[in-house]
Amino acid sequence: PSEYFSTRGYKQETLVNFSIGDCNEKGSTMYQRAVIPIHNDDGSKIVAYIGRTTKEYRSPKFLFTKGFNKRDFLYNYHIAIDKASEKSCFFITEGQGDVWKMYEAGVTNCVGLFGKDISNKQKELLLKSGATKLVVLTDNDQAGRESKIKIQRELFRSFNLKFPKFVGKD
Repeated sequence: PSEYFSTRGYKQETLVNFSIGDCNEKGSTMYQRAVIPIHNDDGSKIVAYIGRTTKEYRSPKFLFTKGFNKRDFLYNYHIAIDKASEKSCFFITEGQGDVWKMYEAGVTNCVGLFGKDISNKQKELLLKSGATKLVVLTDNDQAGRESKIKIQRELFRSFNLKFPKFVGKD
């Protein structure tokens, strides 16, 4: 499990469950990064990795596998779809860490957008899932507020949308 994310408060079990580790291999593009695998929609293969820098002086903060288009996927969709179909509900967050915290709280029908924007392909995945309700939990900052407005505007006809209010940034 990733030492970096362990120091940020994530449980070892969570990091193991999501296969999150640190890359210490010199010469790798993911060197000195916590590495997060991204699966295709049915979970049959890993399509990319996200590397979160473990050293604050390195940039970019997040590095995606070359050629990966984050707008074509929802993080954790391959796991969340079963429970979402059963409950007819998805929880939507901005990022991977938010999905992990939801998992730690016992919520397994949660997906991440890879940021604040929802793409047409991501909307298609949600629409074909059969879910009727979306609980939108974007960050409590300007980007998160903009994300909520866009999701409301684009999905209100297709889903019962919930936007819980909470305090704190994330």
